[in-house]
Amino acid sequence: MAKMGRPSGVELLLSAALATDGRDKARQQTAYYALQEVYRGEAVPPLAARLADQPPTSEAVKLVAPILARTSGPAGQEAVVNWLRNRPENAAPLVHDLIRQQIRTDPFESAWATAVDPAVPFKNEENRKAIREALDAYRAGRTRR
Repeated sequence: MAKMGRPSGVELLLSAALATDGRDKARQQTAYYALQEVYRGEAVPPLAARLADQPPTSEAVKLVAPILARTSGPAGQEAVVNWLRNRPENAAPLVHDLIRQQIRTDPFESAWATAVDPAVPFKNEENRKAIREALDAYRAGRTRR
């Protein structure tokens, strides 16, 4: 289900991985690890929906944001950036982790780079600052390779 990336399958895996009833830990862990295999762009809608109204420290964000950041195509990265733009909380630690761990190609970087444009509104400017700092650190490390 994860490798196929179909929205219905991804939604089932998300529901199982984020279950809070504690009834079936093996199922929850299996779904969590299966979601790490999601990479197709068509999986973005159910993943992005799970970010809505979630604070940066929630279990849903910890699971979903890295998956979105590494999906193929720009839609996943755009979903993460849009979520960050609308968060009133400071999500700097998450931003730094996502950019450090997930940037693989220039298209990924450009999805983040558009967020540092002053014309792009942010509810919390610390999130834009974190993106800028993380991109600068990535670029500095990348040029040394």
